Amino acid sequence: MKNLTYQALSGAAGIAAAVVARKIVSALWSSDTETPLNPADRRISWKEALAWGLAAAVGAGVARVVALRWTAAGWERMTGEAPPGIDAD
Repeated sequence: MKNLTYQALSGAAGIAAAVVARKIVSALWSSDTETPLNPADRRISWKEALAWGLAAAVGAGVARVVALRWTAAGWERMTGEAPPGIDAD
């Protein structure tokens, strides 16, 4: 049961972090350029579309790592033990 609870918490935290990261990257990107953020739009160059994809992926990845670390630390504070699947040694 602990494993399922931890997986649900970390999954929800990861999704929330990715959504927030995308909003932040979108806001930063919009302030830098006037072109739409849809990389499928033919008015956007391949270079800009790939740069957007890279920025969005890096932002989401970093946010997910932060969320997972935060969830693990919270789990340890709340239960007094390491999260399931993490060796406490």
